[in-house]
Amino acid sequence: MFSLAVLVRGFWNDFLYFYRAKFAIVVVNGISMPFFNNSIAS
Repeated sequence: MFSLAVLVRGFWNDFLYFYRAKFAIVVVNGISMPFFNNSIAS
């Protein structure tokens, strides 16, 4: 039971870390690309 809880917690931490990293990449791309395109167009 204890080892299962540790395993689940480790998996959950890895999942959250991966999800936050992926979300951060999407946010950075979403913010920087339109700004970059608008600066070129104007």
